Amino acid sequence: MKLILLDVDGTLVHPQSIDDAFFQLSQEAFFGFRDINSDWSVHRHTTDSGVFDELFEQRMERRPTPD
Repeated sequence: MKLILLDVDGTLVHPQSIDDAFFQLSQEAFFGFRDINSDWSVHRHTTDSGVFDELFEQRMERRPTPD
């Protein structure tokens, strides 16, 4: 089993720059999302899932599903 831990709000991982980079790399690798603004304060929700949901809606023009 492989596990990826993302923590964009800085609760678990410091320094933040490492987590920012891994979040951005994972979004590009799995969904093709590039040029993600890592100033998390500009997003509606500053949680990993909140930022992902927002990115997905903006770039795929629909809400993500469990699939």
